[in-house]
Amino acid sequence: RSRRTMRGSLMRAHTASDATADAVVDAKRAYVDAVRLARARLWRTDDVKGDDEDNERETDSRLTSTSLTTATTLARAADVANALANISRTLERACACASSVSEIEEDDASWLKIERAASECASASARFRAMSIDSAIDGDERLVVNALIDVVRDLGARTCDYARDSGWLMVGEMLSASGWPPDLRPTALQSFTWTFTCVDGGDDTDRAMEEMKVVRAFHALSATSEARAGFAGDESFVWDDCAAAFAEPLSSALRATFGGDEYDALDDEDDDRMRVDSDGPRNEPSTTSSALKDPRRPERLFACAKELTTQTPSAVRAELERVVFVDSPKSAVRVTRNYLSHLVHAVAEVVRTHICVACAASEDPWWLHVADECKSFDDAVSKNAYATSDTPRTLDALLHNQAHAEAWMGIEFEHALERSSAAWRDEKRWTRRVFALIDDGDVEFKAPSVAEIILGEIRNAIEGAQGLSRVDWRLYFIKRVAAPVLDDFLDACERRAVGTRGLGSLVAASGSWRAGSNGTHVIASAINACAFVAHMCRAMADETSVLEFGGDVVFEARAEKFEKFVSRWTDAIADAACAQFTDKIIGDVFVGESHVGVYARKGDEDKDTDEDEDDETPRVAPSGFILAALGPLRERIEIARSALGHAAFNACWRAIATTAASTMVKRVIEVATFTPSGARQMRRDARAFVDIFAPYVTRQRVCYAKTRVLHEAISLLTCDVALAKEIRAALMNNDDAGVNLVVSKRRLDVDVLDNASIARVLATRADLAH
Repeated sequence: RSRRTMRGSLMRAHTASDATADAVVDAKRAYVDAVRLARARLWRTDDVKGDDEDNERETDSRLTSTSLTTATTLARAADVANALANISRTLERACACASSVSEIEEDDASWLKIERAASECASASARFRAMSIDSAIDGDERLVVNALIDVVRDLGARTCDYARDSGWLMVGEMLSASGWPPDLRPTALQSFTWTFTCVDGGDDTDRAMEEMKVVRAFHALSATSEARAGFAGDESFVWDDCAAAFAEPLSSALRATFGGDEYDALDDEDDDRMRVDSDGPRNEPSTTSSALKDPRRPERLFACAKELTTQTPSAVRAELERVVFVDSPKSAVRVTRNYLSHLVHAVAEVVRTHICVACAASEDPWWLHVADECKSFDDAVSKNAYATSDTPRTLDALLHNQAHAEAWMGIEFEHALERSSAAWRDEKRWTRRVFALIDDGDVEFKAPSVAEIILGEIRNAIEGAQGLSRVDWRLYFIKRVAAPVLDDFLDACERRAVGTRGLGSLVAASGSWRAGSNGTHVIASAINACAFVAHMCRAMADETSVLEFGGDVVFEARAEKFEKFVSRWTDAIADAACAQFTDKIIGDVFVGESHVGVYARKGDEDKDTDEDEDDETPRVAPSGFILAALGPLRERIEIARSALGHAAFNACWRAIATTAASTMVKRVIEVATFTPSGARQMRRDARAFVDIFAPYVTRQRVCYAKTRVLHEAISLLTCDVALAKEIRAALMNNDDAGVNLVVSKRRLDVDVLDNASIARVLATRADLAH
């Protein structure tokens, strides 16, 4: 169909209030024609049919079939296709202008064509960015439209490159004639001054004419740069041709001076936007000594690069503001920032393709030296007035190759592990404490100095990860360096705890009358170190810099492992104390009933003295064997108190109280026989047991909660005979009596003991025997 017929069909489709079958078919035909026309223009051919005869028949068959797609949707898709076709036609004109530039014509004529090509590219890019696709366009039509958009985007970028290349050599010649780039010798860089003035000995008119050419050239480059960025949808520095014009001669000089022969084999596709044209001007430095190319001395490259990043950006900006962007100083600042990014990228390329390659091939690699130099240079660049968060980092060069990244991070881990393992192998590092008070002194860790050293290595790893630009690289670095150090330290703590000086000494002491202080202190040092590391891992996981790259997951997981270690070995110290309390002391209580028999033989001779039993200071002393049993237990608790940090000790004494109270019930109360006076004696003994924990609590209800099983057993032993019989009967009767049991237990505040334990305790009362 002709364009007039197609336009009429589109108008009918837009104005139709009810989409009839004929209107749908017309709109489809207009859409197909628009797509064919767009394809023809994009493919630069006069064949507007686009399909062969078989496809034509298939298309006609689809057009006449019933469809749910409305005429309006098809018309909108046709509009998009037509707009893309018009953009491609503008790009064709830009290519025609750029291709007509000739070396034999006058410069004015050439720049006029280049400016026209740049203007056409800018116009096409502006229309491309302003396009919007209706969400109603979907299905096959959406796929076709998206395909056309991708074609136009690629065509636009290539056309902008073509327009840029048409004047690229002339721009390089202008800069070279003006004295750019600077000599790389340190003395020359330190005294570097530069202007756009290209005429020596001419008058002001000649200099003005030459500067006008510079203005035209850089405005054309600026237009193609913005147009290419519009088509690419990316504002990265790599698209800035003005900045690249300044940076690429320096990049070539850096490669020639500090790089190796492998630069001749660089992949053109990877380095396309960053390289200078092979026929363009190159700045060959006067000194190309092999010493400067020595990959083992990267500090020479970075010393030169620091001078370049310090001296040249301000000179570039000053001349851009004076000559090119007189009315737009912000544009001069933007180009200067992008120039700095190009320059840093050039340095990173030397590191990546020369220094890293040589380092990886060596039997004695120097990755740590390279990384330190990169970090130092990146820190210096970050302080530059023209640096931004998007400025490249030379440390990233170590990660562009997977093998290089693995080798570097492996060396970083080995270095951190070497210093860490030297600390945990030194016994003095475990005994010298760092009293870390956290949260205004509420938490005392008594951490050994080895924990501080480990955390120092982790801090170093975090700082190293911050030197990388991408968050996934930072997380990878933490997983490869920091996490294994923490894992190995946890293994070292485990070996220390289970060794002969730790668990071995603790278990041996449990089988004797000794307190096991040596084993407790050895294990406690590992517990304190792990508790402090776990706390600091939690704190590091909450830091903004760690949250940015997802490192909180790594540190939270390690904190959980260290906390499990603390809990497990704190329980081990408590179990050892309770084992000694049970096996060596309470075990002797009922041997031949030499001690527990006193509760059954005890008469009412102390009845008068027990009338004030509820006083805080009863006048009858606890049993002698109980006092003998509590002595070593109290010593164990005091040793744990002196060895463990605040939180760990709280967990330890509470575990001891709970376990030892259960032991008192099971190994004494449930195996003895109690007269009323004997039950009162047992109450005094239980009070003496609870009193050994009094110095460690600020709230008595905490101690009561941990020894509640013993309090409930004493309540059952000393309650009225009638109530005791009522409870025993309730235990033996049916479900109706179960209600009475609940009421009776509530009267005695019995909640922890189960029914079987209650029955065993009541069975020990002599007054319930009949």
